Amino acid sequence: STESCISYSQLHIHHTDTDQFREVRVPILNNTRCAAIYYADSSTPRPYCEDFMDQTNCSDISKVGLTCSINGYQSTVSKSVVCLGIGLCDDGLDGQCITTSHSCTVHKHLLCDGELACTDGSDEKNQVCSQMTEKTCFRKGGNETALKIPLVWLTDGIEDCLNGLDE
Repeated sequence: STESCISYSQLHIHHTDTDQFREVRVPILNNTRCAAIYYADSSTPRPYCEDFMDQTNCSDISKVGLTCSINGYQSTVSKSVVCLGIGLCDDGLDGQCITTSHSCTVHKHLLCDGELACTDGSDEKNQVCSQMTEKTCFRKGGNETALKIPLVWLTDGIEDCLNGLDE
């Protein structure tokens, strides 16, 4: 059977003849995984599913924001919902974001990666970038290449490397 969820946009549909509400279930398909909907009245993405589970297990690698454990299973989280404070990852990794300047907030794994995530470059000039490890690892979020990590991430209780070497 196809996985489904309660629709975010139609969570409650009013019946014309009663005061009851009903849930509308929508299927989660490959083309809806990590495909957030942007409404004209908001710059905030809205998921298909009320519980945001359609924003996990991305079938399109270009939409992956990070990898983490969700309900005990290794999965991916969509770029469009990282830093929104939803709390999909068991360890809260999707909410570990840094305000690098008055105009930019990014996920911590986009810091010090050699790619500008902020138009002002503040993600690469952040103080944590001044002291980096010599060894590299694949971070759970961001770039798909092995990168050095800030020393402050070592043994901080949060696994930042896919293989856990930072802990």
